[in-house]
Amino acid sequence: MDTMQSLRGAMINLKLEDKDRSDQERGQLMLYPVDIKIPSMPARLPPLPSDYQTHERHYTLGWRITNNWMRNFGIQASSRDVAMRTSNLFLLGLKQLKWWSGYKHLCSFTTLADGAPIPPRSTTGEDAPSQTQRIIAVTFSATRELLKRRPTQAQYDWFVQLFEEEPIWYRDLLPKDRWYLHDIE
Repeated sequence: MDTMQSLRGAMINLKLEDKDRSDQERGQLMLYPVDIKIPSMPARLPPLPSDYQTHERHYTLGWRITNNWMRNFGIQASSRDVAMRTSNLFLLGLKQLKWWSGYKHLCSFTTLADGAPIPPRSTTGEDAPSQTQRIIAVTFSATRELLKRRPTQAQYDWFVQLFEEEPIWYRDLLPKDRWYLHDIE
């Protein structure tokens, strides 16, 4: 296996049996956690969209995911025993992403799909539009504190390698005045 293979490609190609591989063999997959003991500057993020202050939605920076991808990541990044005992493989995937990246503020978040029209202001979440997408979010434009909360450059680079692309700013599903419904701390 080519040692330059991406993490995402490695995750797709892994089988449960691969969890029993030696560390040397696993090194070929380039699936190592971020060493948070090594100092790293805060990540340089893509610039916010120019309308972020006037737009009626906050923006969220992250990568598009599917439920299937998260479940597979949870299975592949865990021991066989843990994966077999877990009832919610999506949450296992999120937990493993947090552990492997060392970024505890990571969360799964639903946003408007690219190019989707802005839904009516009455949208509360229950009547959400059908054009939504799930992302793994690393930061939000909702408050100054949340915008300052960002991964280190090493963590950011790890995510870029895993997802094979830079993150994108996505529009929040809810209007700005309903941000509190997300319960993001």
